[in-house]
Amino acid sequence: MFASKAVGPTLATAGVGLLAGDLLTVGAILRPDYATGPGLAVPLETLHKVALCARSGIVARDPEALERLAEVELIVLQDHFCLRKPALDVTRIETRLPEAIVLRYAASAMRHLSDDRSVALLEACRDRRIHVLNLEAIEFGRGVVVAHDRHRIRVADVDALPDSRGRLAVEIDGTVVGLIEFGPSVRVEAASTIAQVRNESHVPFALVSPQEPAEISTLAASLGVEMFRGGFTTADTAEFLLACRNKGLKTAFLGDCRLHPEAARHAHVAISMVDGATFNLELDPAGLFIQQSRLAPLADLCRIARDHASRVTQAQNLILVPNLLCIAGAFLFGFTGMTAVMLSNLGTFGLYRIASGSLRGLDPPRDGIPKGQPRRAG
Repeated sequence: MFASKAVGPTLATAGVGLLAGDLLTVGAILRPDYATGPGLAVPLETLHKVALCARSGIVARDPEALERLAEVELIVLQDHFCLRKPALDVTRIETRLPEAIVLRYAASAMRHLSDDRSVALLEACRDRRIHVLNLEAIEFGRGVVVAHDRHRIRVADVDALPDSRGRLAVEIDGTVVGLIEFGPSVRVEAASTIAQVRNESHVPFALVSPQEPAEISTLAASLGVEMFRGGFTTADTAEFLLACRNKGLKTAFLGDCRLHPEAARHAHVAISMVDGATFNLELDPAGLFIQQSRLAPLADLCRIARDHASRVTQAQNLILVPNLLCIAGAFLFGFTGMTAVMLSNLGTFGLYRIASGSLRGLDPPRDGIPKGQPRRAG
């Protein structure tokens, strides 16, 4: 697609080169390669983002859906039981250190796990204006381990049989420095995810439901969603998505797409909320699947989609630089076709190195210590 857009301008430039120079100039203008670089880089970037989705409990059956998600102008939520799920709050912290340190380490580590408590920790940090660190996980098993300032921080369950509300212990270099307890909140869990996506993507939400308007208005208020429609049947939902499509509005439909296949087809991108036990690709028309009964992975999915679209655009722009140099060199310095091939191939190799580097970054550290972190003695 990107290379096809360069055909017309390249031929026109070659015509000018024929008038201003000779056949060598024309050859140098026609030799740059606009297809191979993006053709190598974009699939590698896509594979990288699909792997990131899998880490967040998201299945990307249609990788192109990630690019479409980055273009979305409205997210339509179908009423789902996960939207009513109460959130957890941090209710107690036992520590001799400043609470901010314990909360920061706990939130920074738990963000790697799909756990209700990770959301509660992030909310606690946000309420207290505590900055969460972007630390890579170096070990999973008994909790999750991260490294920071030559220290090894482990966050793990205290109880032998943990549940979604179990206590967490924060260890620094093998010593427990704090215990964190959780309890039910008056908030619904999905509200924080919706607020996060809206703040980061600047995309509004709409809620549709077969429930009565009075009931759905209460749910919409708890979620912080201003646009909602009650009394919607399956056909009404499909008509709503079709109307948005006819108006040129790019929508994302989020719900159980097995029950709303027409709505999923009318949407610019469809995201299905599925239970892992009943997950079936053949029966679901969606391109993206959240395999949890939680809305929280949507924030990661939108972030991955935006980064993917940015990286694809970057790859296309980077391949232009050496090829434009080839054209300029043909006019100004008498570059031959062989020179143009060499410069163009250098640009393609550079793109490949960048894209493959992203994939190599997914490999787990062999010795459990991230690159750049010192080893601990003993």
